[in-house]
Amino acid sequence: MLERLRNVFSLLGRKGVEDAIKELQRALILADVDIKMVKELTDSLRKDIQEELKKHPGIPPTEIAKYAIYNHIINLLDVGRPLKISPQTIMLVGINGSGKTTTAVKLAFWFKNRGIKSYVMSLDTERPAAKEQLKQLAEKGGIEYTEEVRNDGVTIIDTPGRTAADEKLLEELRHLKMDIMPDRTFLVIPADMGRLAGEEARKFQDSIGIDGIIITKMDGSAKGGGALVASKEANIPVYFIGTGEKLQDFEPFDVEKYVKRLLGVPDIKTIQEMVPQETKIPERFDINTFHEQLMQMRGAGPLNKILSALGMNVPVDVLEGMEEKMKRYDAIYKSMTKEERANPDIINESRIRRIARGSGTSEADVRQFLRDYKRAEKLFKRLKKGKIRGLPRL
Repeated sequence: MLERLRNVFSLLGRKGVEDAIKELQRALILADVDIKMVKELTDSLRKDIQEELKKHPGIPPTEIAKYAIYNHIINLLDVGRPLKISPQTIMLVGINGSGKTTTAVKLAFWFKNRGIKSYVMSLDTERPAAKEQLKQLAEKGGIEYTEEVRNDGVTIIDTPGRTAADEKLLEELRHLKMDIMPDRTFLVIPADMGRLAGEEARKFQDSIGIDGIIITKMDGSAKGGGALVASKEANIPVYFIGTGEKLQDFEPFDVEKYVKRLLGVPDIKTIQEMVPQETKIPERFDINTFHEQLMQMRGAGPLNKILSALGMNVPVDVLEGMEEKMKRYDAIYKSMTKEERANPDIINESRIRRIARGSGTSEADVRQFLRDYKRAEKLFKRLKKGKIRGLPRL
């Protein structure tokens, strides 16, 4: 889905509006969006483009089409709703494998980071060691485990699940909900469920009543769009998405941010949140500066999130290689003398051998580090001369 959606804008420039719309249709159908809904969306899109062309005859059709496509996708996937940050009780429901237990801790962690005391609680008596697993995950995030609903903060409740939402499970959840009387009940569903998410949501809605959805496994899933559209069809809002395995890989669903990721459009707001505000163009560039910039990039967050915010979809194996490379570069830097860091031109073959031994890397790694430093230095010089337009603002 990702590549096809990103290809839509590419086709606008190379072939034209109609080819781009057909590619959009294919991308949405591959993402498990209902065919009838795809047809309605693209018919509406063609109509809007024609109307805008009549209103603004001087604007190129491709530019009008880009704007229209972007807005139509946002309208299609606009199912998000913000959650009030206040003490409350939230019950999580869903089938096995959806990620309820991890999501319980992530949600508590999210509240904790916003100044609300948070607790987790397990009512899952079906799965062996479910309570212990929840306790261990909670401990990592500094979240307190409780055996009862607390009134002095947010209590997130994990519940039983099964391989399918059968009547036995739904009846058990109905009784639990009547006993607990939670403020909100959220259904946890994985992104790769696709169109089946709508059927799942309606089943839980009809049986126990749910207030919203949390979609997990949104880290690169091609079926995420299908789950979102299914949520919209079921008329149930999406409150959060899980974007990775770590506790902080959890965020309120923001339709514009999500669509920008799909289309490969740089998300400047997210980049600004990741990069330290004091970041500025240095006066002098040496190996110290090069290392500092690399460490700032590592400190801003996982590379996959940074590159995603820049509109880049990089394979997992490539990302892992980049992370490992940055670790090697850090070791190489730490094995250099102060003089070598300030004056890299003095680094000869004997110094390369010494640095490689000291850092536990190969001589080839050290030479690659120096080549990458030289490339960065050239970029810096161009930047200082104002030859890279727009980059200072970014």
